[in-house]
Amino acid sequence: RVIGDIEGGDAGDTCKLAFDSKYDINVLGKSYGYRADIALSGTAKTLTLQAGDVTVNFNGPDAADISQDQDDVVLANFEITPNSEGAELKTLSFQIKVNGTALDLSEGYSDYIEAGSVILYDVDQGASYDCEADTTYDEWDCDMNHLNLEAGVKRTFELQFDVPDDVDDGISYQAYWAATRAVGETTIKGIDIEGLVSDTDLTDITPATLTGKRMTVKAPALDWDVVPLSSQQVVAGIDDVLIYKAVLDADGEEITVNEVTFKGSDDFTSDNITQAVLKVDDVAIKTLSGSEIDDTNYTLAFTGLGSDFKVSPSENVYLTLEVNICLLYTSPSPRDLSTSRMPSSA
Repeated sequence: RVIGDIEGGDAGDTCKLAFDSKYDINVLGKSYGYRADIALSGTAKTLTLQAGDVTVNFNGPDAADISQDQDDVVLANFEITPNSEGAELKTLSFQIKVNGTALDLSEGYSDYIEAGSVILYDVDQGASYDCEADTTYDEWDCDMNHLNLEAGVKRTFELQFDVPDDVDDGISYQAYWAATRAVGETTIKGIDIEGLVSDTDLTDITPATLTGKRMTVKAPALDWDVVPLSSQQVVAGIDDVLIYKAVLDADGEEITVNEVTFKGSDDFTSDNITQAVLKVDDVAIKTLSGSEIDDTNYTLAFTGLGSDFKVSPSENVYLTLEVNICLLYTSPSPRDLSTSRMPSSA
């Protein structure tokens, strides 16, 4: 697949990508390294550039997971270019679809969108334009404050909103825009823009509609996968013995782990373990020794970890527990360490 960005040109311009001959492709056999023969088939597609008075586009972002209580979620990078002349942009109107359906704004929307949070952000100038809920046509009208746009120059805006903190897991959002759309017997304009030279409305808008990528709410969660360890024989007095390992990954948003408690067998005591070290990505974040090892409940409780133990979405974090074995281990030596298990609490 070959993709590219179209940044300019005139209406009717065409683009066609093709190979002149099979000798434009060089393929070597895997086994012996000799050139392999190529058989070309198919016909290259011709792209024809459409350009009305105004060209608009949704250029990302890609579909992604978003989190509860997330601010400034970008639903669409909205690009607009006046082609025929400079223009005065008055209003832009969008729909925000929830689970594929436009919200009935007359019934309220605070369950899905924080009040007053929908804006168009001017990426080039750093300005924000408020978007008001139109309960008659179930759309968001953004007052662009008579913004002047230069002919042939693309301007980029971000359609943003804030997610409520109690929205359900799995709820999805999409931006939808149409140059015009019918509501009953009424035709609604999605853009109000006027030529600075012609002093008339620009109505030849390309394309006619745009639909943004789907943004889906992912409730915070922590994936905790234990890594099986091979059984090993160790002798008394050895240090840095790995007895537990896990891979952690956050969903939805960054997770802070405040406490991890491990529970062992009845010989999991300070008589046998002189020191226990909890590590995150091979960096020690907490050490227990002496009375900090609970001889009554056979536990290791690592508390107060918050500032040192954070797990970000889509980034694997490796947790390990290492111990020093006492010189006078009370169980018969050598010691058999069995497969790791999940900590009793986290």
